[in-house]
Amino acid sequence: MFNPNARWDRPLPQNNQTCDECIEVEAIFEKGKIIPIWFSLGGMRHEIKEIIYRWQERKGQEVLYYFSVSDGEEVYQIYFSNKTFVWRIRNG
Repeated sequence: MFNPNARWDRPLPQNNQTCDECIEVEAIFEKGKIIPIWFSLGGMRHEIKEIIYRWQERKGQEVLYYFSVSDGEEVYQIYFSNKTFVWRIRNG
């Protein structure tokens, strides 16, 4: 049902804090499994010492492969899209 009180003339809110950043990743694709080796963030290369957890999320035909990884000091959440073939790091 049409809502005559709805406002279509204003932009949607933008939340820059959750804007995920593209990153460069070296990974091995072996026997249907993705194994990230290192990633580059802010000009620094982070060797992945441990994959803490991995999971998948489906968005339509796209599958996002998430990894919670550690470089021995910090924990990061990175993910790969099977649709765009782009790696990103979750900010915020």
